[in-house]
Amino acid sequence: MKEDLIQFFDKFAQDFKSFDGAVIANRYFAPYTAISSDKSVLLYKEQKDIEQYFSAILADYQKQDVAYCTYSNFEFSAIGQKSVLATTDWNMIKADGTLVTSWRESYVLILNNAKWKIVTSIDH
Repeated sequence: MKEDLIQFFDKFAQDFKSFDGAVIANRYFAPYTAISSDKSVLLYKEQKDIEQYFSAILADYQKQDVAYCTYSNFEFSAIGQKSVLATTDWNMIKADGTLVTSWRESYVLILNNAKWKIVTSIDH
């Protein structure tokens, strides 16, 4: 399970470089709940809504000259055989290596058709 999750987040960081909301949204399962650090809760009922959400986020990062992201301090805890709680630190970085922003985020993932999908994320 751990190796599968590390591969999931490695691919997530790689896919981020595409700045394509549909590519990122493919890692999420509708309905998806996003809880931000300011405690606001957003619910995306359809996959197209998740794509639009990430397209907007990625466009904002591009305006800040973010070129790529990294993650660290990965932790996880199984919740049965087909779900997991995973937590990691994210860093948004410019091409010259300058840190733009960072935060810690937790995810509830489920195994759907042999692929991990995020159903909830919580920024903290």
